[in-house]
Amino acid sequence: MSATMNKALIIDDDEDYRNLLVRKLQRAFPDIDVLEIDPLSEPLPDETYPWNDIDFILLDFDLRIKVTGLDWFKQFADGLLPATLLLTAKGSEEVAVRAIKLGIDDYIAKEKFDETRLIESIRRCVAEKAEERRKRADLADQSNVFNKAHFVDRLKKITHDKQTQDHLFMIHPEAYEEIGKHSGITHQDQYVRYIAEIIYDYLKCKGISHNIFIFREEYIAVILEIKSYKRLLKEICKIYQIDRYEINGMKYSCAVNIGIISPKSLDVKELEKSDFELLSIAMVLCNSIKAEGQKRVCNYGEV
Repeated sequence: MSATMNKALIIDDDEDYRNLLVRKLQRAFPDIDVLEIDPLSEPLPDETYPWNDIDFILLDFDLRIKVTGLDWFKQFADGLLPATLLLTAKGSEEVAVRAIKLGIDDYIAKEKFDETRLIESIRRCVAEKAEERRKRADLADQSNVFNKAHFVDRLKKITHDKQTQDHLFMIHPEAYEEIGKHSGITHQDQYVRYIAEIIYDYLKCKGISHNIFIFREEYIAVILEIKSYKRLLKEICKIYQIDRYEINGMKYSCAVNIGIISPKSLDVKELEKSDFELLSIAMVLCNSIKAEGQKRVCNYGEV
């Protein structure tokens, strides 16, 4: 499905050429609103311009002022501008190389103007820009989720706020030691990260607020905000039980042991425990499950 084009911006000093572009765009995108800027009579937009409202820019190279279109373009922070196509009367390879290096999404020579080529390029560049921004947002979100300082702030709520809906899950992958014996420390680290990514993707998909911290290299501490976690826990265990982690053709189980600490399970004295002590208690819960060899989940305060 092609993206809907709502608004475009043309920056070009040639009025006749702007009119030509407007006609082509309105024929391809009937509902589009095309804005025009003539650099000879009005200032070029800056970072305060409402760029989020613009789907794409058609930018002339030779603006016949002190700066070129590329000079104007490169002043903006990476990712701020929408999809941008550079148009020039001179099909210079040098200009094309400079444009691509600076982050221009496509380059079209005016003397080789082709309406079909232009519209196809606009659709492709807008779609690629949307995907790029989605990936940037995912990376930013993941960076926040795996941020240690954010995790510690959430952890403090558990020991200071009896009414919080934050819970601490300590997850230990069962195949950790086996992978270490056969494949070494590097693969152990990758395995733990893989387990962490599974729960990150799942909780994000469910829209559940969470933070993740790798504790003592082999434990995955997760703080998540949820009123009741029993159904969620069953789904998480099912996913881990089915999934497999592959190393050089060998498939390892992603089954895990989980220790859970809820604020309601802590007594008054335990509410004074440090962050490290709380993590250590959760780690002991995981180890006790491992020693029993049967249960995969242990709730603190319950027999």
